[in-house]
Amino acid sequence: MDEPDGSHTLSFLIGHDDATEMIYFVNVTLSPFDVDALEFSFAIVEADTVTLRTRLFTSGKHTRGIFSSEERYLILQVVLAATVELLDWKRPQKVYRCTSDRDPPHKALKKHYLLAWAFQSAGYSLTEADPWYGQRIWWAERINTLFQPPEDC
Repeated sequence: MDEPDGSHTLSFLIGHDDATEMIYFVNVTLSPFDVDALEFSFAIVEADTVTLRTRLFTSGKHTRGIFSSEERYLILQVVLAATVELLDWKRPQKVYRCTSDRDPPHKALKKHYLLAWAFQSAGYSLTEADPWYGQRIWWAERINTLFQPPEDC
């Protein structure tokens, strides 16, 4: 989806809870951040099929009671694939991203290192900036040396 505010989001249905009638999505988004950069973010969206209310989860702390460790692993695979797809679709020159949580433990940082790998596989070089109020920050810049087929292929 291309949003009126300049954001771009890919959304993937990842599950349904028969007991609660909740459905779950993974959203990956590029949003306007700076004059020459977009901000990357990802979230799990919980939608109540009865009330139509939604909750947005940006931290793994809040989804521990909802998803098993095996489900969390599978969700991470969707996030990584969706990230590459979004970057291939929009091809921004510069991207900013940061952790949702402050001072995340090493275990929580693993998903961010895997996201760094996803960015690299999509043709970006990454620079890790100094933490800002405990949030970890990365800048990604598209490498223009990768082969790109002509648009008419």
